[in-house]
Amino acid sequence: MTLNHNNKTSYMAYYPLKINDWIMCYNIDADVAQESYTFIIYAEYLLFALFVFALVILLFTIYKVNNKHQKRLLEFTRIDALTGIKNKETLQNEISTYLKNDSSQQLGALFMIDVDNFKTVNDLNGHVIGDEVLKNFVSILKESFTIGDIVGRAGGDEFIVFVKDIQELGNAINTAQEICQKIRNIEIDNFKGTISCSIGIAFYPEHGTTFKDLYNLADQALYQTKNQGRNVYCRTKGEKKMKKSYVYLLTTFMLWGSLYVVSQFVLGKIPTFTVAMFRYLIAFIALSLISLKSEKEKIEKSDYKYFFIMGFIGYFISVDYQLLGTKIAGGSMASLINSLNPVIISVMAMIILNEKLEMNKIVGIVLSLAGVYMIIGTGANIQFLGVLISFIAVIGWAFMSVISRKISNKYSALTLTKVSMLIATICNIPVSFLEVQMTHPLIQVDLGAVLGLVYIGVVCTAFTNILWNKSLSLLPANTCSAFYPIKTLTSSFLGVVVFHEVLTTSFVLGSAFIIVGVLISLLFKKRTRKEKEVLV
Repeated sequence: MTLNHNNKTSYMAYYPLKINDWIMCYNIDADVAQESYTFIIYAEYLLFALFVFALVILLFTIYKVNNKHQKRLLEFTRIDALTGIKNKETLQNEISTYLKNDSSQQLGALFMIDVDNFKTVNDLNGHVIGDEVLKNFVSILKESFTIGDIVGRAGGDEFIVFVKDIQELGNAINTAQEICQKIRNIEIDNFKGTISCSIGIAFYPEHGTTFKDLYNLADQALYQTKNQGRNVYCRTKGEKKMKKSYVYLLTTFMLWGSLYVVSQFVLGKIPTFTVAMFRYLIAFIALSLISLKSEKEKIEKSDYKYFFIMGFIGYFISVDYQLLGTKIAGGSMASLINSLNPVIISVMAMIILNEKLEMNKIVGIVLSLAGVYMIIGTGANIQFLGVLISFIAVIGWAFMSVISRKISNKYSALTLTKVSMLIATICNIPVSFLEVQMTHPLIQVDLGAVLGLVYIGVVCTAFTNILWNKSLSLLPANTCSAFYPIKTLTSSFLGVVVFHEVLTTSFVLGSAFIIVGVLISLLFKKRTRKEKEVLV
């Protein structure tokens, strides 16, 4: 098609785009048309590129808008529509995730807070003012807690707050009392009646290490608070659970005390590392049979190193040295040195986990070390090498105990113990093989030795570890560790009865110092006045 405009001739050209009936048109000067048509191809490429670029921008914009919309929808499903804080499902998931991954086990608290007589508030003032009460209530909660704390609405007039690090019990009580005071001071126009709240508190890890345990105990505390006049109330474990835990602990430490005597008998017939290898192997088999009924847990690769530390240092090095120290120093002496475990664990926790070493623990350490000096430095009939080996065993066990806390919330006690014992068994096999090659003429395998090995593996290792970890789930670790002297007394008593070991005056006096030092380290703690009021 020829066009004339302002005495200039041009041509109208077109090119089909093959999309429906679309075509691309060009207006070309006649002079240019006589030269070359290459520029048309370039123009087509440029136009196509611009078209693709615009299409990409359009699709990207649609994606971003849709993604933002999806995030907003997801956020709406995670928060409470009225108050703007987390709903119950999100609250539970976040708290459970924190508890599962927490390695420091710093003192935390779960607050369950309930608006008193909220139905009456709605009946007297209407739901609109009732909603205003809840909004003001949430504002007070946000002011009272930090950004790192988990705040949410469990439903209706019930709210839950989890504080990750409260430093000490008194801080939680102060916060609860401040909230109660602020709630009473809420002012809303045309409001009839009074506003107050009740709070139940459960402490982590003392009252539990799972959301379910803490929630149930805080709920019980809240219920008792309302029955006692709607005030702050802190609930400890139920009396039945405490009594059951005490039975577990007494059984555990008495059996561990008997371990020294039985192992001393077995070590007279079978060499040390061979006894250790069969101990772990028998315990591993027993725990594997028990775990057949439980759900299999997958171990993360990042946690392999912790299991290796537990198996190699905690069971292979520490427990093997414990047996060797028992063989050289005798059951009473080895058990006595082992009673330093709670004190050494406190020092390890201060170094590795940055836990505060309180004055009572310092006094306990001094008294315990004085007791050891009285036994060693007053001419008592002892084997210094056996004492040294036993002390190394204590340090290894304390180190393993502190390290294991990093993954104690991620895996069950059964899995931790079973896998660690498997590692210890593997580590002991080559050592035991060399030991047997060197001492096989002296090995005496008889029915008594076999029964002793089974007792050590099943009763003193597998069974006691289950009881020990069960007790830790019901009571604070410090309370559980305070039972360590029972092991010393049991082994000393059995050592005298069975092996006729002689207990010198310095031994008895030193034992008393160590036991008193351990008890002071674990049981005596300075508390604030408000802590005393709520720890019932």
